[in-house]
Amino acid sequence: MNLKSTPADDEHVHKGVRRTESRTWTKEVIEGVYRAAGRTLPASFQEAEEEEAGGRGNGGAAVGPSGAGIEDAVSPFDGLVFLPANLTRLVIDPYREACDLATVLGHPPAPVTTAAIPILVGGLDVLPGPVEQALIEGVHSARSVAVSWPAMPGPDGWSDVRLRPEGSVPMGVCVRGGDVDRKVSCALERGARLIVVDAWTVQDPAPQTPVRERFGEPDLSVLRDVVLALRARKAEGEVSLAYFGGVRSGADAAKALALGADAAVIGMAALIAMGCEDLPRHDAQADKKQQAGIRKRSKEFSVPSASESLERFLHALALEVSVLARSCGKTSVHNLEPEDLRALTLEAAAATHVPLV
Repeated sequence: MNLKSTPADDEHVHKGVRRTESRTWTKEVIEGVYRAAGRTLPASFQEAEEEEAGGRGNGGAAVGPSGAGIEDAVSPFDGLVFLPANLTRLVIDPYREACDLATVLGHPPAPVTTAAIPILVGGLDVLPGPVEQALIEGVHSARSVAVSWPAMPGPDGWSDVRLRPEGSVPMGVCVRGGDVDRKVSCALERGARLIVVDAWTVQDPAPQTPVRERFGEPDLSVLRDVVLALRARKAEGEVSLAYFGGVRSGADAAKALALGADAAVIGMAALIAMGCEDLPRHDAQADKKQQAGIRKRSKEFSVPSASESLERFLHALALEVSVLARSCGKTSVHNLEPEDLRALTLEAAAATHVPLV
């Protein structure tokens, strides 16, 4: 379902800056998600490619998504690379030794949930009924977990994390950037054994869209600060961490795991994999024409096709994480560590404390 936004959605003003396109979710990224999910690219994408090819002329090469070098990487994850394992250890042979993907979320006495892969789905607010159904079915088929938490934090700076859709008992808390040490301390005092690290930098006080990752950029320093806060309290092995914010691929997820997370949470990427390049805002004040358009697009949405695409995408991400872990000489994706990474930019090194190349 190609859920196009209204003209009001195409431009977003945040702190006086007008944004018309996310640097994280470029056309190239969306095309990559579609291919990993086994979906056919929309006609609009193919037409855009033909226009760009004609506009370049003289056989000129296409400009990358950032239009420049690594200094202008479209995502902080692009500033990190894995070290070749054969320089320090043997690469794991996939035909002789398996790579463990199973992920445990939480620790007793708190609620514990197990996922077959370290890729979760979350960061999405109220979705149209068919999209919600396809999301839950796809996650269940991939033997993963869907989680949810409020778009805005509570008075203490954090909010409860629950299973989606049936979770009535909180299974953890969500921590965002800013005064992370205090928030982690409060979470531990509350007995939390799962922390979702919401590293997305734009927290719109009046969200116009159910897709939280649509505008803004991820801030990897939030994950770094949460890990350091847990380490200072000697609670690093007592709390599970799930990272959310700009995860577009298995490589991004693997980097989040190497930085200290136990799982990576995808939101926008999951919707793209289901064929929803964009979602219109769900505004009670929207006129009847807008509401009718939303209902029409929802009716055209195929739940079985979308759920299968999401399942394929989740498996593709898990396989990519497994391949990278094996390449680093690991028999479990949870054995990835910061020492397996190197930073290509000063910004990435500062945000993650990973050595600069």
